[in-house]
Amino acid sequence: MANAHDASPRQILITRLSAIGDCILTLPVASAIKAKWPQASVTWLVGCPARQLLALCPDIDGVISVPRDWLRKPTTIWRLRRDLRARAFDVVIDPQSRLKSAFAGWLSKAPRRIGFAAPRGRELAPWLNNISYPSHEAHLVDAQLELLQPLGISRTPARFRLNVPRTSQQWASQQLGGMGLSRTFTVMNPGGTWPSKCWPANRFAETAQRLSDLGQRTLVVWGNADEHALARQIVNESAGKAVLAPATDLVQLAAILQRADLCVTGDTGPVHLAAALGTPCVGIYGPTDPRRSGPYGEQHIALWVGELPRGPRRQRMRDRRYIDAISCDAVVGAAAEILGRPHALRRAG
Repeated sequence: MANAHDASPRQILITRLSAIGDCILTLPVASAIKAKWPQASVTWLVGCPARQLLALCPDIDGVISVPRDWLRKPTTIWRLRRDLRARAFDVVIDPQSRLKSAFAGWLSKAPRRIGFAAPRGRELAPWLNNISYPSHEAHLVDAQLELLQPLGISRTPARFRLNVPRTSQQWASQQLGGMGLSRTFTVMNPGGTWPSKCWPANRFAETAQRLSDLGQRTLVVWGNADEHALARQIVNESAGKAVLAPATDLVQLAAILQRADLCVTGDTGPVHLAAALGTPCVGIYGPTDPRRSGPYGEQHIALWVGELPRGPRRQRMRDRRYIDAISCDAVVGAAAEILGRPHALRRAG
């Protein structure tokens, strides 16, 4: 085999199966590969709704979708094995470095399968990947870019490239115009995958009222029935300062976020989508560490009490002490700081 630094792979597989936010934070890996080898074909294996967004990235040539429970279905495993091997991948990049992602790479029979060494690499991933690379960077974006060093791609600035379709942009313009939000507005997203990631709805409502003093109206977005109920509560308690967003898919949400002056949200997919599109964010972090998974870029502000809950996962998912410790004053202050910057500095990145 040729030296890894001299080889020019033709078929590259990225195994980042989930979640939506993590997939967005992995986009710079595809961008760095394409910058090095424009003629290489980059395929992404995904197991979550992020496929809609991956299709918008010009650095990704193909997407393979698998169901969330694919590892429990022998027939699905066999079909995936056949599909992956037919594509003759030269390299697998495994930014997720868990059993599912590493096993999928192993199924491909690619001669080079690069993932994280422990402790970032977990379960059986360090054994299924034949190149286990140690992580030195804290943030997920920077750490994942380190995985390209065995291929001779040294550290480069992270780039997020998402081309929102014109039809979705037109849809967003029509919707926002109909709600009187064609100029300055802030997007709020109250949802989160854990209860402990969800900032109280009444504080979002108070923040919307106080943002109006900064010249901002607020659009509250949502993604499922529970988030819809939270969004309605925020709108109802906002004294007319917040508007309920229509139902959106991820691409329509991207078109809305692209037009916003600011995004205020917890640690969930929309914060990373907004940041990737260049919209400045106030991230409200409770049980997770923004140094590892905060909105990427210096133009954003992540609020955090500087402490992480301990104990079993289920306990940490319910522990609201940390998210509840973040005040409206802190969120409004961060929003005012960002909105007070010149537009070019707000949108830097």
